[in-house]
Amino acid sequence: MADRYMEYTKGSDSVRTSTGLKQLFRRISNLIKSLIGINDKLEAFFDKIDGGAFSSTKAVSNKQTFVSTLAYKNLIAGEDSFMTSSKSKKIINTFAARVKQKSREIGWVSNEQTLEDLIKERIENLKTKAVPYIKSIADETFKAKLSKALSEEVFTLRNATAKSLLVEQVNKRLDLFDISKGVVDVEEDQNDDDIDAVGDQTGEIGGSKEAWTISLEEGTNKVIREYIAFAMYTTVDELTNTPVLISVDNQTIYNGLAHTLANTSEDKMMNKFIAYAKNNEQAKAVLDMIMSDTGMTYNASGLISSPTKNFNDLRKIITAFKNVKIEFLYTSFEP
Repeated sequence: MADRYMEYTKGSDSVRTSTGLKQLFRRISNLIKSLIGINDKLEAFFDKIDGGAFSSTKAVSNKQTFVSTLAYKNLIAGEDSFMTSSKSKKIINTFAARVKQKSREIGWVSNEQTLEDLIKERIENLKTKAVPYIKSIADETFKAKLSKALSEEVFTLRNATAKSLLVEQVNKRLDLFDISKGVVDVEEDQNDDDIDAVGDQTGEIGGSKEAWTISLEEGTNKVIREYIAFAMYTTVDELTNTPVLISVDNQTIYNGLAHTLANTSEDKMMNKFIAYAKNNEQAKAVLDMIMSDTGMTYNASGLISSPTKNFNDLRKIITAFKNVKIEFLYTSFEP
């Protein structure tokens, strides 16, 4: 096979190289050519960005429609391409959670300015960390994959049309889930109490809606919505190979908690939550956020202290799951 490939590269018309092999060798040759010079392309990539590239490049218009109030549009990744649904949601959710984190740390902030600062910070991290990391990768195929992912994300963050869509989607999420601590809306609070009283939050999911979508729209009080929507955990950024905070997978966490805590007595609810979070870093992120907001603590023996603040949060968290019944779930995902 190697000898035949050498003959092909030299332009030999040897009868030993069949049409099928020539087609295979042509693909291999094209792949090698596409991989050569990746480092040089990376070197020039951010030089173009600093010169204003991508900011006004024509991008496709996103004509996708919402299938529900929680179905986000796929982000624009190039002049004629979109990001996958899973990657789009991860970026949108993480930016929203980062904005929420800032407001929790320092009080009221301008969501627009905070988001703009976070986008600039991300671009700088990609420039100073992603490029050197990707250049250092020996596996050329993996290097090409990450280079493509880098190019797509930068386009999303820098192109005017793509960035506008990102900002729109992040604000949509913030508007939907962000509640004001300490500001009591009597009507909404009563609605939450009514939901708690009804209790039965059967998840019968069909079509394009997910369990998370149905539950958040129709059956879960606003306190647990915010915790699951904005909790973050630390993982490794595939583009920079450094630790990074990203949003938890809302659907996975809600479904996991629903199954774990269903048919559990109130006095055992938090103990089961803690046990579930022990081996689930995303569930632990939600738990840690709850513990921080309520002033509660727990130890290895399972002893849990009483809340010292935001007392109603614990009650609403418990009642949100105490009568959950899951009949069946159709969960859509991308391979």
